[in-house]
Amino acid sequence: MYGGEGLKTAILIDQAGSFMVLSTLGIGLAAALSKGKADAGLIARKILRFPPFLIFILALAANILDLHFSADLKEVFQRLGSTVSPLALVSVGLQLRIERRSKHWGFLALGLTYQLILAPLLILALYVWGLDASGKQAQVCVLEAAMAPMITASIVAASYGLKPRLANMMVGFGIPISFLTLACWYWVVQAI
Repeated sequence: MYGGEGLKTAILIDQAGSFMVLSTLGIGLAAALSKGKADAGLIARKILRFPPFLIFILALAANILDLHFSADLKEVFQRLGSTVSPLALVSVGLQLRIERRSKHWGFLALGLTYQLILAPLLILALYVWGLDASGKQAQVCVLEAAMAPMITASIVAASYGLKPRLANMMVGFGIPISFLTLACWYWVVQAI
């Protein structure tokens, strides 16, 4: 929606921002809150062995070293990468159980309210009203804050036994609801 310049900002926020927080602080917090023993060394090993974190570090190193891949290898990576989101969505969707009497509905409403409404409002208030930012970068920042919950965060929470049903509900309900809320936020940020 915002062209190449907007995509650069979105990737920077998503990969170097949100994903790095999940891969470091998120893994550390999940390990510390899980039911197993968790000391600093164990948490550090879990972070350093987290496959998406390792791939991110390799990608950063390849970028810093200015490594170039052949067109054929790029196509293989592109095809492999294009399967990740559908597979993740299907795996989360298959685990989603809608239970009318679930104790998680209140927590789901709280989490999605924060993720889809309050977080982008906070970024809007901080960047636009507080720092007087404007233009495409400010718009992209608000929209990135309004994105649905991360599938990877749901997988991490579930793998550490941290309310796996709630984590799956956050993604399973958050993604479709975010189509509506993102449209509203897109309309709001056009005035920036």
